[in-house]
This record gives sequence, C-alpha cells and structure tokens, in this order.
Amino acid sequence: VYYIYNGIQIAGQSKQLCMMEVPLGSQTKVYLPDGTVVCLNSGSTLKYSPSFLKQKTRDVYLTGEGYFEVEKNPERPFIVHTNELKVKVLGTVFNIRSYHEDPEVEVDLVEGKVNVSMNSDEKKNVVLSPDECLIYNKERQQMRKDVTDAKRMTLWTTGRLNFVNTSFVSLMKDIERRYNVKINIESEQAQKEIFSGSIDVKLSIEDVLEYIDVDKKYTWTRKGNMIVVQDKRK
Repeated sequence: VYYIYNGIQIAGQSKQLCMMEVPLGSQTKVYLPDGTVVCLNSGSTLKYSPSFLKQKTRDVYLTGEGYFEVEKNPERPFIVHTNELKVKVLGTVFNIRSYHEDPEVEVDLVEGKVNVSMNSDEKKNVVLSPDECLIYNKERQQMRKDVTDAKRMTLWTTGRLNFVNTSFVSLMKDIERRYNVKINIESEQAQKEIFSGSIDVKLSIEDVLEYIDVDKKYTWTRKGNMIVVQDKRK
C-alpha cells in the first residue's frame, strides 16, 4: 500500500510543471536547479518538473528557441523535449529552435556532443559534433545533418537578429516575435527573396525594415501593430 500510495503521489506531482514563459518582444535568462543556464528567445516557453533534481534524467520541455549551457553530470543525462525531437546530452552548449508555426526544427551544437532522436521513432537518431546542426522537416518527418557556424546561430543571445540564407517569410516571422508586431506580406517578389546578415535589435523596427530593403524594392505601411509589405510601384 505504501508504494502504491507514493506512486500515485509522484504521478500526480509530475503533471504540475514549473514554467517560464517569455512574451513576444522579450528575452530572458533562466538558471535551472542543477546550475544549467538557459537563454530563452521571445515567444518561448520552458517547463520542468519540481522534482527535477531527484529524477534519473534532467528533463525539460521547450517550445520556441533556447540556448543551453548544460551543467555536466554524466550520471544524470540532460534531455530537452520538443514536440518532434528529443535532444540528449551530458554537459554541453547548444541552441534549439522549435516554434510551433515554423516548418522546421533546428539544433545547432557549439560545444560537446548531443544525440538527437525523433519522438515518433527513437531508433532514428543523429549524433552532432561542434559546428554541426540537425534540421528536422515537420511535414516530411525527416532529419538531415549539416555543417554550420554554431556561434553565429546563437547571436540572438547577444542582442542581434542573425539570418543565413533565410527566406523573407522566415525573416519576417523573427521580426514579428522580436518586435511584437504582425507583418502581412502582400509582395510576391518579397516572398522569393533570400537574406543573410545580422541586425542589432536595439534599432527601431523602422530602421530594421529600411536596412532589409537595401534595393528599395518595397513599401512598408504601418498602422498600430500591423505592418503591410507591398511592391513599390514604378
């Protein structure tokens, strides 16, 4: 009876998770009970159990983007769960980007090693080394490994919006989250554009949009929290 009773108690407690939620337009740094440091980007949520330090594995649940500096503990692996993937480490530095509305999930490794597996099939796993990334396509349910500049992919933690061969649509989503605005793209030409570079997020959104439109191809109309992008009329 004692063990059954305690099993029920533990199961009940596991449903009540500690949660950190970052509103749009903000970033925050979280210190977990084991000493791990997590930087959370705008529109992100991190959850973990109140019994985090007592469990055999250090499990956290991420929605959005997080930069992790994991405290080493070979006896208790650190596991980040997203809706599609599970990232298992012992102690390392990496970045995970897993927003619900994005078509892909990306894991970039800065230091150490990580093992990334699919929630739907844990036998399908990939081990990453520094400056390697894993990209998971949600629609195809496929993973691929590639080479990356991992430190560049974490520039957002220093106050810069970084993008490498990024589509105009994806870039606008990042700007929406960072500046807490809604951007409506009515330009077919813009949707085909690819961008690379970085932007200081201390700039106003007007300055950011002007910086992106180097060739002066578009017009930007803002009304309250809504921005509309259109082709410039000749």
